[in-house]
Amino acid sequence: MTTEWRDLSEAEAKLWPKARLGGALLGLAIVTGVLTLMLLILLLVAGWKLTTGGVEEFVRAFAGRSRFAYIGLVSAISVIALMIWSAVSFSLILARLRFAPAVMATGAGFAFLIGVASSATAQWLIVSQSEQDVWTYAVAVLPVTPQWLGSLALTIGTIGYLVGGVRPNAYFRRRVALPSA
Repeated sequence: MTTEWRDLSEAEAKLWPKARLGGALLGLAIVTGVLTLMLLILLLVAGWKLTTGGVEEFVRAFAGRSRFAYIGLVSAISVIALMIWSAVSFSLILARLRFAPAVMATGAGFAFLIGVASSATAQWLIVSQSEQDVWTYAVAVLPVTPQWLGSLALTIGTIGYLVGGVRPNAYFRRRVALPSA
């Protein structure tokens, strides 16, 4: 069953509260804005460190074969993926582009997959460094499984809201769902 839509008139769009930034969409804008600010600060600090001779510290932090270097590198990958998604999403919310919900939903899916893959990779690297068997990997992954499932639930909810929610459709696409018969 597909949803039927109708475009909002200019008068409706100005008067209807759902066509404005508010509710969960405003919450998403605030969180993605904070993460975007954090990304900008991170880039400024990293740029400053690299230009003032901090290259050795950066290389030393991720070099070697220590478990902590692996965990740090893999964690950085998932955090950076989340921050990039946040920066793109925040920009799309401010620009109010019609295709924003689809791009944001796709990005949320990719950020989730990168987070799970990088976490599983970190666990595998830790286990492989200790020369343990596959069962040790299973035991190492078991504690992070609830986090993965929780992230999956939040990702599915975010995607569902962005694609089919009343406010995202009214705010970005200037349309409203027709009542089903």
